[in-house]
Amino acid sequence: MKMKSLFKHAFCLAATGFLMTAFSSCGNDNEPETPQPVDLQSVTTAQASYSLSEAGTVTIDFTAKPVDADVSKVLLKQSPMESDPELLTVTSLKAGASKGAWRLEAKASDFSRIVASQTVHLMAYSKSGATHVTASATLADPYSIIDRYKLEHPFSAGYRDAVEKDRWISLPVFVTATGEADPADITDMEVQLHPSNSSVKAEDFIVKEMEDASGFTVQLNPTAESKLAAEERIMTGLIVTVTDKNGRTAMLGDVGFVLSPPVVTVAASAELTFSLADLRNPTFKKDFEVDYTEKLKHLGLTEKQSETFDFGGVTWQVNGLYDANGQLINDDPDFLIFSSLTYKGDIMVAGDPVLQLEPGTYYYVSHYSADWKHGGKAYPRIRGLLRLTVTLTEK
Repeated sequence: MKMKSLFKHAFCLAATGFLMTAFSSCGNDNEPETPQPVDLQSVTTAQASYSLSEAGTVTIDFTAKPVDADVSKVLLKQSPMESDPELLTVTSLKAGASKGAWRLEAKASDFSRIVASQTVHLMAYSKSGATHVTASATLADPYSIIDRYKLEHPFSAGYRDAVEKDRWISLPVFVTATGEADPADITDMEVQLHPSNSSVKAEDFIVKEMEDASGFTVQLNPTAESKLAAEERIMTGLIVTVTDKNGRTAMLGDVGFVLSPPVVTVAASAELTFSLADLRNPTFKKDFEVDYTEKLKHLGLTEKQSETFDFGGVTWQVNGLYDANGQLINDDPDFLIFSSLTYKGDIMVAGDPVLQLEPGTYYYVSHYSADWKHGGKAYPRIRGLLRLTVTLTEK
């Protein structure tokens, strides 16, 4: 009896243990396992090249391997360097219909970094984020305006009229098309001036947009002239960024331009030194040539760094002989004849027995005027004076 009871109790315990083990086993079989993220091994773009739309958007299809890798993020850059900024901003990333297929949509946020054709690097990250893989493709922008416009302007100009001293000269700068582009499509222009002179800054210039053409004018602010040393030229770098109706931008760089002083002076020299004794001798005569190439270039009569200038469009006249105080002595001195409209002047000195001059320093002054022509219109360029220092001695 006792044995039976003990057996029966042991049987119950065994049965209970079996059932608990069975239930426990069933519970472990039904509990879902947490999937481990699958790292990317490679990505491949569906095409070798893509093109931006007029709105600056692009759709790129690519395949990820292994196919069960989960792509969490994609960056589009100019180089495969993680530190580089994005070239395009990804606006959408979705898995495709087939395993491993993905599609992204992106948009250009800074057209100044988009050229007509460039390599774009697709950098894809898996969920773990520990590593990334890269694929490359060509990105074209058929609407790019880079290399489609250029700047046209004279290399040099005077900044003020030497005779009409309250007349300031504006240097014209045109934005013109290099091909089929239309300057009328330009909606915005940013002008940056970089003067190399330490005396003036960008804010010392007045920049105005042209009303009848695509371009602008640059003028020295009259209040800034006092900053300049005598006969100082202003060399200025010029960068223009243009934006068209599609939001495309292009930076138009140029070597810049020079604004020249209204008056330049050829220093005293032996060849321009004469004795009054000779000049009052009716038989005295001397012919010679004076080279003032650099001085005329300094006045603005130059194209780039060329040694030549087209004097065909230059008008020239003698203002006369002035004393050291700037007072006109003779508007047509017979003893001194200056000719030749080039970088070099032919000078003839002849005796004049009635010459009424005292020993001292004088200036033989001539006026140069030149325009710059563009689109059938002439723009004032040079209104300057060249002064030759003439020294007269008693003997």
